[in-house]
This record gives sequence, structure tokens and C-alpha cells, in this order.
Amino acid sequence: MSEQENVLYFHGLPGSPRELQLFGGTAKDRWYAPDRRALNRGIGLSDHFDRLASDIRARYPDRSIKMVGFSLGAYVALEVASRLPDISMTIDLVSAAAPLSGKDYLNRMAGKAVFGLAAEHPRLFAALTGAQALASRIAPTLLCDALFASAQGEDRGLRDEPGFRQTMACILTDCLAADASNYRREISGYVSDWSRVLKEIRHPVALWHGQQDNWAPPEMAEDLARSLPKVTALHRLSGKSHYSTLRAYQIEASG
Repeated sequence: MSEQENVLYFHGLPGSPRELQLFGGTAKDRWYAPDRRALNRGIGLSDHFDRLASDIRARYPDRSIKMVGFSLGAYVALEVASRLPDISMTIDLVSAAAPLSGKDYLNRMAGKAVFGLAAEHPRLFAALTGAQALASRIAPTLLCDALFASAQGEDRGLRDEPGFRQTMACILTDCLAADASNYRREISGYVSDWSRVLKEIRHPVALWHGQQDNWAPPEMAEDLARSLPKVTALHRLSGKSHYSTLRAYQIEASG
């Protein structure tokens, strides 16, 4: 990426703008990551995406941008991009979570329990979120350990790095401790059928996906590559899983 390129980053869920600090490099200083938790409290999902799109228009008038969506942030990035058809933009999707509708992804996803509750039992999902919020306040490191208990590929090595674990614990606190309403709002939107958005994307899209990803199975990237109208590349990363793919992407993007 050019040093002068305007890079807009949409974090995953659970996640926060602090994801840019996970792996060092220049991303934390050069990229803009909207704090979606704080930005749009108390509004519905469609209005949430509309305001994010308006924020981008105001921030980058008449300038081209690169939009990066990580994990479930890919869903947010695509919803926002569909509202910006006239903006000069390229999109990079990293460890992207594809729509669940019409595919048997759920049984292969580490977040199966969370997504299943959000889709079928919203009240139980809200109760689970409350428990996660409490855990993020009193024992964020233990919550982080639970989150990475089933880590695969190079994510297992990341799980054991003290700096990574400490930053991830802070990310969980950012996302859940004070106000988890955006977490609930965006996950509830993700488990709905948003596949129509894929055909509305007219911007060039590149995909980066670890071949041992058990958070977003690699088939998700394959399906996105077939469904999005202007895919320029699908980078399949051997040995890498979810966050290790983000690390590889940030290292290359910062180089």
C-alpha cells in the first residue's frame, strides 16, 4: 500500500479499533478505524450503516480509499460500501465471514453457539452477551483464553504470546464491558440474510483467507469470490487461521 493511501479499517466481533495494535507496524498510526460502539448508540442497524457511510464521505471528500474488513467486520464493510457506489474505493476482506444463509457453515465455526443463539433465540443471545460483558470486566484474560480454546493453525502460537493475549483482553473489554449494544446489533444483522448486498458491490475486492481458519471456514472466501462481482484476487494462506491471517496481511500492508 502506498504511504499516502487512505485506509479505513472495520474490526471484527468481538473487536475494537485496538485490533490495529495487535501486530505492530504502521497500521495503528496510519489507518482510520471507526469506533462503531461509540459512534452510533441508540439507532437501528440500517441507520447505523448509513451514518458510517456519511462519516466516510465527510472524512474523505474527493479522495480514494482502501476499505479493510476483518472477520465480521467484512459484513460491516460490505454493507457500508454498498451505500458508497460513487466513491473511488478498493476493498480488502481479511478472514471474511460470509453470509450464513443457504450454506451449512455454522457447524464448522468456532462461534457456532453465539451465532445460533442470535439467529434462533435472541433473548438467550442477549443473556449470553450479558455474561460475556461481566466476564470482560472481571476476568478479560480468562475470556480471551476461552475464545481461543479451539485455536487452529498459527493462531495457536498467537494464543500463547503474552503481548497478543494482553491486547486481546483489552479488545474484549473495549467491545463488551461498558456497552455491548453494538456487538448485539451487528451480530444480529450478520446472522440475518444479507446476501443481497454482495451483488450490489461495484468496487474491486481482494480476499485474504487462512486455510486452517475455524472461525470463518475457508469455503466462505471461495463463496465470496464467486458471489462478489469484481474480485481481483483470492489469497489462500497455508497454515494460517483467523488472526494469523490478519497478522500476515498487516505485515504486508505495512511493508
